Amino acid sequence: SGPILVLMPVRDLSRTDGLYRHAIAGKLHLSVHDLGQVEALNRLGQRFGMRIPVHLYVDTGMSRAGLSEAELVQLVSDLDAWRYVRVAGVYSHLATADSDVAFAHEQRQRFERLIDRVADALPQGVMRHLANTCGLMRGPQFHFDLVRVGLGLLGYAPDLEPDDTAQGKGKQSKQAAQATEDSPLAGLLRPVVRWVSRVVHVQRYESGSPVGYQSTHRLKRSSVLGVVPVGYGDGYPLLLSNRGVVRVQPAGATEPVGTARVLGCVNMDQIVIDLTELAQDHPGTLLEATVELISADPEAPNALPRLAAMARSHCYEMLCRLSPRLPRRYVK
Repeated sequence: SGPILVLMPVRDLSRTDGLYRHAIAGKLHLSVHDLGQVEALNRLGQRFGMRIPVHLYVDTGMSRAGLSEAELVQLVSDLDAWRYVRVAGVYSHLATADSDVAFAHEQRQRFERLIDRVADALPQGVMRHLANTCGLMRGPQFHFDLVRVGLGLLGYAPDLEPDDTAQGKGKQSKQAAQATEDSPLAGLLRPVVRWVSRVVHVQRYESGSPVGYQSTHRLKRSSVLGVVPVGYGDGYPLLLSNRGVVRVQPAGATEPVGTARVLGCVNMDQIVIDLTELAQDHPGTLLEATVELISADPEAPNALPRLAAMARSHCYEMLCRLSPRLPRRYVK
């Protein structure tokens, strides 16, 4: 029932589009990236017999599309000409909120100056927004009227570089740095993603046996190996070959009781894990055991940030690459 803001530049929308009903209800907000797009959206609004809510995207240093300062001023000065477009917001996007904090502050100040320059020509109630998850963590000076939380919705945030802008740069910078330091938001984040599968086959192999494609691992002892039906086709990274670690919950157990290494290459839809130690302590309970590939426990060895580091990736990519064929279950 809430409005949807589409960040990509939409230039047309057919009546057969799944978003059409949302659009004519006035709950589809579109972002404007250039002057030509405004003309296209004005024609679209005329065709639908409505004023389309739009958010003006201003480039303050991302260099990923967006209106220049001159284009913003021109567009706002010509608002009366766009009868079927209603400005509902003005926004920009931070490029370095997790790393180069000084540049993030530069972008924020540039955004504020642009807003001030066109404020008198904007309609009442226009929303201003700038912050992504990292911007949210930087403190209230980045929040404006709303925030666009992505990774934070799932309980993750990149490690933030210290905000050193206060060093000898005046009272305002000191207040900005203090706001970041005192922000309790990072401590409130709790990961919510847990990926589980199961052991579908268990077998003992002799010392010296090669494991998997290209025989990238050779057993140094007699070992009990298990097959888990997930792989890079599901989004489990190939770079976790001979690196990944999972947690195992034997049949009948209420929680994971130990870890197992991924041995050999990650396949398209299978991995092999070393169950040798667990087989000694939990004999006969490993077939159909639950295998936790990603843990929601931030201290677990298979917590998403740790796996991302092993795979030379980051949490964003790891979550995006999870295949649509994986069943999702939402709890609480």
